[in-house]
Amino acid sequence: MSKSSDLTALVILWAVIMTLYYAMGVNHYPMFDGDPSAFLPYAVDYAKHGTLTNPLWHSSNVFDAENPTNLTWHGFLYPILLGWISPSATYPGLRIVITFLWIATQSLFALVLYRITRDTLHNQSWRALIMGAALLAGCGLLPNGGRPELLVAFVIAASMTLLIMVEYKWHWLINGTAAGLLVATSPVCAILFAPLVGIYTFSRSQPLTAIILQTRVLLVSCVVFTALFWFYPFTLDAWLTGMLLHSQSAIIGGSGGWVDAIRVQPSMLSIILLLLLMCGAGFITLFYKIRDAACSYCILPLVAIIIAEAYYFWIRVPDRSYNAFAYSHLIIIGLIYSIISLTEIKSYSAPRARSIIYGFLCFSLIAASADFIRRAIVFPFFLSDGVAYEDARGELMRLVDKGDMVSVTGGFFSLTEDYSHIEVSAHRDKFKGKWVLRQQTYSGESKAPEINGYTLVNSNFSSTMPTYFGMKIANTCGAYNYAIYRANDL
Repeated sequence: MSKSSDLTALVILWAVIMTLYYAMGVNHYPMFDGDPSAFLPYAVDYAKHGTLTNPLWHSSNVFDAENPTNLTWHGFLYPILLGWISPSATYPGLRIVITFLWIATQSLFALVLYRITRDTLHNQSWRALIMGAALLAGCGLLPNGGRPELLVAFVIAASMTLLIMVEYKWHWLINGTAAGLLVATSPVCAILFAPLVGIYTFSRSQPLTAIILQTRVLLVSCVVFTALFWFYPFTLDAWLTGMLLHSQSAIIGGSGGWVDAIRVQPSMLSIILLLLLMCGAGFITLFYKIRDAACSYCILPLVAIIIAEAYYFWIRVPDRSYNAFAYSHLIIIGLIYSIISLTEIKSYSAPRARSIIYGFLCFSLIAASADFIRRAIVFPFFLSDGVAYEDARGELMRLVDKGDMVSVTGGFFSLTEDYSHIEVSAHRDKFKGKWVLRQQTYSGESKAPEINGYTLVNSNFSSTMPTYFGMKIANTCGAYNYAIYRANDL
């Protein structure tokens, strides 16, 4: 297999995936539920009014109790960017931008993947398998866009692309710009990014030169963040204090164990596996290749910092470790690079040893793609047996036109941008409205249940359970199927 055929295979796989992403995006799949209601309404508000308020959710610890809906508890760049680029101040408009970010992030990742493996993996068959498995793994771990981690993933993918295309003397400018963007997008991700940049710089420069370059990175990141902060509608004091208050419950007060976190998001297990493999291969490579370099004395403390940060932000609070997915592409690239470097060491360079290592790498990457493959298999069921987003949105508008309060379950928050007559309930059996529009997706229910105090008026719940070769892979088709209820006191 030649290098040109490797590239052809990668381009074909990329084209199939991008077409699927486009089809998913225009059909509003998958449904946004949970955390997206805490972020996307800010983008709609910014598109409408140039402000950042959310009537649906606010932190339990806020900076300004009189204005709890203000975005003073998290990074601000993602909702601003969505609202600014969106062709309309609606959730369908935001979905277009999110779809573009999916495609752009994966395209940049594919480019980096090809450049990294092109000149280092000399076995053409293994190169093709690893590239394909890695591209699918990137899809499986790509954030869905309901949270700012998607923008973080895009920034990291763009940075990696520039780093492999631009001379090293300009890498401090690229890293500094990326750091500034990450501070404005997700400060926790920026904290995780800092020691990674340090390791990258110290591994390629002498200590004194690396310190100078790191100083430049810091200065550039401050300039970039300052420029972005001009678009933020609140004060720096409100932002910093608000985030510190929010962290008391979000990070310091995180709850839930690994079993529950993996049950809710099984792909968490995949990213843990890839991270452990990368660390193992990376440590062995560092031991053999950098142990005599002067920069190792600077790299080892930075590695210790990364381990401490990973424990504090991920391992200690697994139900709040969504930031790990923002770094999934970097983890995959780091893993592949570490594995390639490992097989260049004499102890691991025998053909049989390489085949075992490459085979396990491919298996791990394919396992990480399981969530994307499952969603891709469910998608045809979504199209054939599900209710379209536009139809559910229209039904909600008809209920609102009756003039009464309408309650909807969490995933239906994106059916409207006007919540003056809408209650978005965090529960599936407790409502305040005279009408209820209850979603089927994420409920695991094949038929509409009874709700105390309400009468079922209409239901288009689907009894279809998506299967693959007779094996059930989802409880519902993941569409906008709904049931309508009316309060008994009408």
